[in-house]
Parts: sequence; C-alpha cells; structure tokens
Amino acid sequence: MTTDAEQEAERDAERRAASPRGAGWIFSPAVDLATFGGSAAASLLLLAIGWRCGWLDRAAPEWTWIVCVLAVDVAHVWSTAFRAYVEPREWR
Repeated sequence: MTTDAEQEAERDAERRAASPRGAGWIFSPAVDLATFGGSAAASLLLLAIGWRCGWLDRAAPEWTWIVCVLAVDVAHVWSTAFRAYVEPREWR
C-alpha cells in the first residue's frame, strides 16, 4: 500500500518524463534564464543610470507606480497564472 506522498511523487515523475522541455522550466532553460536574469540586469542598469543622473534623490512621478508595481512586481503573479491556467499539462 502506497501513501499519498508516494503516489504524488510517482505522478510528478511521470509528468517530468512526459515533459518535452524538462521539469521546472516555463519555456526552456535558456529562455527562462534570459528572461529572469535579463530583467534583473536591466533593473540594475536602470538603477545605475538613475544614480548617475541624480534621479534617485528626487520624488518619483505618480505614473512610476504603474510601471514599478503592475508591470514589474506582479510578474510572479502572471507566471503563476500562466502555469496554473494556460499550461495544458496542468489541466490534466
């Protein structure tokens, strides 16, 4: 008799074996790393530009909230929604 944890581990192993891209990646290792690593590098670059231009010492305009929070900070919500609702394998 197997436990629920063992059955879940077996199902997870079957999903990984059936996955053409490999388990744990949204698209592929190269695309995922370029997307997440590239966005981190871009944010550090923009921070350095802001520091060099003296923009960090001033108040930010109100529209920056939309860019910073909705477009950047909520990225993990979009990725979770994609994996949960758009990925066909997750519907099985």
